[in-house]
Amino acid sequence: SRDATALRKAAHSLKGSLRVLGVASAAALAEEIETRGAAGTLDDVDPLVTALAAELDGLLGAIAVWLGEQPPGSPAA
Repeated sequence: SRDATALRKAAHSLKGSLRVLGVASAAALAEEIETRGAAGTLDDVDPLVTALAAELDGLLGAIAVWLGEQPPGSPAA
């Protein structure tokens, strides 16, 4: 919906969670998205969201392996 306020809030929450998990690269992307949402500049935010989604896919895959729900080396579900 291109709602800058909602994007800022979601990115802020996600950034904190990623920092707690120690995923600095994903947290940095979330912080940049948060900054752009706060400024209302969403024209070039799509590549950042795509990069963050890729980071999260990798994180979720690693968590699934750690939990034994997915064999190591398998693509993320």
